[in-house]
Amino acid sequence: GCLARAENVDLELLGKMKQAGCIVPGALMAKNCSVASIEEITSHFEGESVLTADGVHEAVDSVSVRHYEGHVISILPQGNSKNLAVSATPEHPILVVRPERFLPKINRSLGMKTHRLQKYAFENATRKDWQWIPANQICPSDLLVYPVFSDVADTETVVFPRRKGAYMLGKTEIPVDRALLRLVGYYLAEGNHSGHSLSFDFGSDEEQYAHEVKSLIEAIFSPRHPVRIRPRKSTIEVSIGSTQLCEWFSQFGKNARAKHISEWVMKLPPDKQRHILETFWLGDGCEISSGYDFTTSSRNLAEGLKRMLLRLKVFPCIYWTKQNRCFIEGRKVNSGESWCLRVNGLEAKKLSKHFDNGLYLDRKQYKQMVGHRDGFILVPIRHIENWNYEGEVHNIEVKKGTPSYTAMSYLTVHNCTYISFGFESSDQGQLD
Repeated sequence: GCLARAENVDLELLGKMKQAGCIVPGALMAKNCSVASIEEITSHFEGESVLTADGVHEAVDSVSVRHYEGHVISILPQGNSKNLAVSATPEHPILVVRPERFLPKINRSLGMKTHRLQKYAFENATRKDWQWIPANQICPSDLLVYPVFSDVADTETVVFPRRKGAYMLGKTEIPVDRALLRLVGYYLAEGNHSGHSLSFDFGSDEEQYAHEVKSLIEAIFSPRHPVRIRPRKSTIEVSIGSTQLCEWFSQFGKNARAKHISEWVMKLPPDKQRHILETFWLGDGCEISSGYDFTTSSRNLAEGLKRMLLRLKVFPCIYWTKQNRCFIEGRKVNSGESWCLRVNGLEAKKLSKHFDNGLYLDRKQYKQMVGHRDGFILVPIRHIENWNYEGEVHNIEVKKGTPSYTAMSYLTVHNCTYISFGFESSDQGQLD
């Protein structure tokens, strides 16, 4: 049960187990600037890398798949839709901070209520407080540890190679500044291309954004081909014929479902990435009563936006609709899966400070949802469920750094086979 102490695990028995813990299929894992189900990774792992507890990408060394029959533990972190829960076999180690470890350090007059202990952990926990706990001993009061992507490499300019016979750009060496990154944000939200023509499609009430895109393209590239704005029945299209621009923007995906953040952009300093987040929200976001929504049909783009928000110390809730049906001009359209990153309350207030336009309106103040620490966040648990499962289970092995991998939904797990539970970050234990 959750009240059991990790150090009471039968270590001798566990050490003899050849396959200690594994993950049930369907769990979405964080890869190199993208996500994939764990079974997709284990089916072709060569060349794959995953996000580890250290906040960096490390190569997958090996994988394992086996048949399992018995109980599994389903853990749903706070701020996620139910279909993003991760299910693991009982022995699989999960990275947490246990709030009760701070009891000797706080004023006993504050009492022992869980929310008070969690708040103290939000404000004081360090890597020394990390513990790997078996899934079947995770408590509802435990705080899940999730890394913030920490690889930073500033890119100052990008170069557009000249193409013979194409409409030439007046500038081919472009600074990676506010203007270019605002255009990237608009492209991720509303852009697409045919290979010869780059276009952005805005709603009929978004004329100011259409004109900003036109101005940005003209100012950044000085193109020798005109940038056109064409009003449609219910949209406004901004377009330019340029093979060079199409080739460059292809790195972010050709259409909505293929959109993603390229690796060099993912490594930019957070102060630059905020410009992408702002214009993406203007194009594909909306304001709700408690904050702001970022919406996309691409799971890889949702993962990239999530990582950029976390780097700004802003926590987004993640909602995944597997089959999204909507109406466009009276027609019922099946648009596939839909992703929503929701920034609520205090997190929305923090985000507004990073936006030039000051999007935040004063709202009802909500309690602190998560703890933002140096290089990681602490996320409460929404729900734990024990259920019976029979079928394949999967594991990923990472040898370099902390041997671990992460789920998109704020869960960090260890390689499945190791000897000791309950160790801290300074004592990572031994792999079998």
